[in-house]
Amino acid sequence: MRQLLVTTLLLGFLLPSLASGSTVFVAYDSAEPPFERDMSACPESAVDGVYGFVGERRVCADGLTTDLRAIEAVVDGQTDEIVLLTSRPAEKTVYRATERREPILSLVNIIRGRPLIIRGQSDAEGQPLVWLEGLDLTDTVCDPERVHDLAACRAGRPSESDAPVTKNLDRRYELTSLALIEHAAVTRAIRTADTSLAAVSTKGPRSYCIRMRQVASISIEDLGFQDCWIAAIALINARDVSVRRARIHGSTFGVLALATGGMELGAHTYRVEDSVWLQSPSAYRPDAEPCRDPHLNLECAVDVWHDVPWGVTHHHLWRVLNGALFGSYNIAGNVLISGNLIERAYNGVRMISDLPGTGRNVEIRDNRFRFVRDNAVEPETHADGWVIKNNVFDHVHAWIASDGVRGGSMYVFGNVGFYDAENLSGQTCRDDVDWSISPRFHGMASDDGHYRLVDIAYDPTSVTCDGHRRGVVLKGGDKRKSEFPYMDWISIFNNSWRTRSPLFSGKHAAPLSHFNNAVAFTGCGLDGPDACRQVPAPEQYCRAGNKRTRGRVALSQFWTADDAALVADCFTFTPGPAEPDDRVDDLRAVSHRFCRDVFDREIDSLPYPHGSCDRSVVAGLFADGKGLDAPQQIAGCTPVVSDGRVEPNCERGGTLVGAVQEDGSLFDMEIRGAGFLGDAFMP
Repeated sequence: MRQLLVTTLLLGFLLPSLASGSTVFVAYDSAEPPFERDMSACPESAVDGVYGFVGERRVCADGLTTDLRAIEAVVDGQTDEIVLLTSRPAEKTVYRATERREPILSLVNIIRGRPLIIRGQSDAEGQPLVWLEGLDLTDTVCDPERVHDLAACRAGRPSESDAPVTKNLDRRYELTSLALIEHAAVTRAIRTADTSLAAVSTKGPRSYCIRMRQVASISIEDLGFQDCWIAAIALINARDVSVRRARIHGSTFGVLALATGGMELGAHTYRVEDSVWLQSPSAYRPDAEPCRDPHLNLECAVDVWHDVPWGVTHHHLWRVLNGALFGSYNIAGNVLISGNLIERAYNGVRMISDLPGTGRNVEIRDNRFRFVRDNAVEPETHADGWVIKNNVFDHVHAWIASDGVRGGSMYVFGNVGFYDAENLSGQTCRDDVDWSISPRFHGMASDDGHYRLVDIAYDPTSVTCDGHRRGVVLKGGDKRKSEFPYMDWISIFNNSWRTRSPLFSGKHAAPLSHFNNAVAFTGCGLDGPDACRQVPAPEQYCRAGNKRTRGRVALSQFWTADDAALVADCFTFTPGPAEPDDRVDDLRAVSHRFCRDVFDREIDSLPYPHGSCDRSVVAGLFADGKGLDAPQQIAGCTPVVSDGRVEPNCERGGTLVGAVQEDGSLFDMEIRGAGFLGDAFMP
């Protein structure tokens, strides 16, 4: 064996000798179609004559993945890339997981001075030729080593365990549980001073297709993933990892980044670029037969946008879809999500940051979110230096969620969004199904390694077809948290939106500056057709506050002058101090600034927008019907960065109102210190 420049590489390869160049070619022993052997053609092959193809070129394999049953392999420190071979020239090859429920590829402790690329192959249209495929969803969830009652699980029935859970588990449970499992594996390896496969492997989380722990400078490119539950790619205590040109079908998470064991601030710098994620089984199984019992049967090819009530995905049978293209737990940050298509999914980007110094410098740009049932962008607990720009929100329930988030600044600009009546969520949801009997259990392991029935009380409308379908552009909070309940500032400017949803909802929103936005409301009030009707929260709910505010916060609904569209719900535009949190001796001024926005109908006499800027209200702004361009150009204010905020300067000529500018491009600007590689990010 050569002297290692890295600690260990666990790819399941059998590599007694390496290829002489900087590329290692790899085949898989459970591929479909299978790989072939020819000792005469590959007499010096490390795997007994196995050969495959790079495009049309025949290549002798240097390694053979063997489902993690092979001896530990060694990759030379000069290796630049690992290429996964096809078994036929330029044809699709599937690397399929086995019942052992272990990752197809697993890397541990790859930290060296040069990057390593792991890549598949693509055809002339850019479609992957090498696919990693996990187990189907029923087999994944109903793991005989994890379920107390296997028959009940496969039949879609929850069953009490010998020691049933008595406490309610919060909505972040699936990520925190995975982090705890991975933390236990890390701790076990450290205590035994053993980095071997036996010490670091765990049967706890689902069968990730790729699992990498304590790695740096890795790029994964041109691979396809299907049914890789719970994550296509799981990254534990990793830094500087890129995923490019992936196509992911299914999976709770496309890319899942976890930080554990005191290594949180060292887990940073992730890129997910130019990839496609189709989460709903119907999106990648279009020829599947219609399903009779989607509330009980995980084999159904459901559409999370149209077929399933919001709550059935949030906390019932289809909770296995409650993930994101990029999900994380307690990573430091420095994340770029760019150029991706996220379609028929429950969330887009969802990051939980419970510890100080986590959740910083995230840039979400140039993506298209289509038919996202919950949140396109969802930071949780803490966020700072987030930039959300130049995205298209194409029928999304909640576009940006800021509820319960504290931290620094967020910047939202140059985005286009639309949510119309003809694509209202739940249109093919079956009212004749009793969705309330859908099993309320988690589709993943709990901390002790067994599934639990979790009986959480939710609004019963969440499991009806017409519930949770109004949506919102920016979701504020309805909770008060200890320390600081708000972000310091959210700047929202130069966006173009056509929406049946209110712009704002929820109590205790962060201070906002909202200007240069072009908004077309397509609501039709309380009495119009269901598809465009806007039903606000009950007034007593809005004004009730919560058990800490005890009704002291003045919250209300704000409508357009014709009472046809709900502008804001349970939201106050009036600047002033926040109500004190009785756990914290602190008052925070929550002063919103609204000016120089443009609407397709007049806003009523209620104090919107508030501020010292001029206000422009123009009827018929979106005559083209797409919400992208105004029939007339309207001058806005100049965005100016000041003390972490972007504020409007309306004293001199500025940009046009809306996202689309004179040359047809989307508005853009640089905000130093924020976003990916912002100079404020210090790991």
